[in-house]
Amino acid sequence: MKGYIYALYSIEDKEHPIYIGSTTQKIYKRHATHRANYKHCKTGKGSFTRSFILFDKFGFDGVAHKLIK
Repeated sequence: MKGYIYALYSIEDKEHPIYIGSTTQKIYKRHATHRANYKHCKTGKGSFTRSFILFDKFGFDGVAHKLIK
C-alpha cells in the first residue's frame, strides 16, 4: 500500500501550507473526507481536527491541497 504526504493550504497563500497530513487514499479523496468530517463535527457528531481551522477561516472554496511526497 502506497502512502502520500499532502498539504492543505489557503488558496491565497500557496507557499505556506497550514496543515500537513499523510494518507493511503488518493489526495482528492482525502481532501473530500476532511470536508465531510468538518461538516459532521459542526453538527456535534464528530471530533475536531486541526485542518478544520482552515475551513473556518477560508471556507471550502478557499482551501486547496497538493501532494508533497
